[in-house]
Amino acid sequence: AYREQAIHVACALERTGPASPKELRALGTAPKTQSILYQNYYEWFDRLDTARYALSERGGEALDDYPGLTARYREAVGEALAQREVEDEIQQAESDTGDAQAG
Repeated sequence: AYREQAIHVACALERTGPASPKELRALGTAPKTQSILYQNYYEWFDRLDTARYALSERGGEALDDYPGLTARYREAVGEALAQREVEDEIQQAESDTGDAQAG
């Protein structure tokens, strides 16, 4: 289960680039995302700054070793990002509507 969760985190970082555990959890990674990144058992992650991580070269290579899980989590991350874009567009449209009514 731990490796599977680490693969999910790695797929999210592959897609988004450097991110915080909070940002990654918003994309559906495990509640233990922060611990997975901090412990870095497989050396798949690079700590860039306080609470900011990136996928290491070793992590990117490791994704090739788990094609089934990698495909599943790449799709899940893509769906989460698409959903976030829709929510952002709705929020922007509501904000624009509120501004127009106020003006």
